[in-house]
Amino acid sequence: MEAGWGWGRKMDSKGLQKMASIDAQLRALAPKKVSEDDKLVEYDALLLDRFLDILQDLHGEDIRETV
Repeated sequence: MEAGWGWGRKMDSKGLQKMASIDAQLRALAPKKVSEDDKLVEYDALLLDRFLDILQDLHGEDIRETV
């Protein structure tokens, strides 16, 4: 069983490290020369895209259209 959030599962330290790693990768993608507000918008879009990727992995390719 994979570590992470789910029905009846708790986040373990490995899962938290993975989440922190993904967070660090997303932050690195935001350009350093844009304003802080623009970085937040870019970061928000990256998080949404990653969330949709996870949903697609769990529920199939049609989930993006549904969401």
